[in-house]
Amino acid sequence: MNKRWKNVLLLCSLLFNVILAGFIIYHAFTKPLPRPIPPRIPTNREQLREKHREISLKRSEFIEYKQRFIDALASSDFKEADARILLKELLEKQNDLEHTICSNLIELRKKMDDEQAGKFFSRFPHRTREFDPKLPRRR
Repeated sequence: MNKRWKNVLLLCSLLFNVILAGFIIYHAFTKPLPRPIPPRIPTNREQLREKHREISLKRSEFIEYKQRFIDALASSDFKEADARILLKELLEKQNDLEHTICSNLIELRKKMDDEQAGKFFSRFPHRTREFDPKLPRRR
């Protein structure tokens, strides 16, 4: 190998090493800052667990009625009257579920002062995404 090719290979090797070192140094010093941890709001955990059980039962009941309605729409012997009855029951279950959730939020709000409520409920639309795996998470 002649001297010219050795110099070209040496230059390419040095350039590659400088790029690699720069990449490593850049990533070592430019880590993102951690997000601040929001303050916890004191709550009665046992009471919240009980309400969570109640909501979970109503939610599973709602999902069951929703599946019945979808199955009725997909069946080969479709009857509009039966589908309308199932729709009415489905909407009643949905209304019952939402009423329970909102009533529990009102009860929770009554136990908070204004500052706690402002912090808790201002983050609420983002918090719902943390608990439902089907919803995309915001970052």
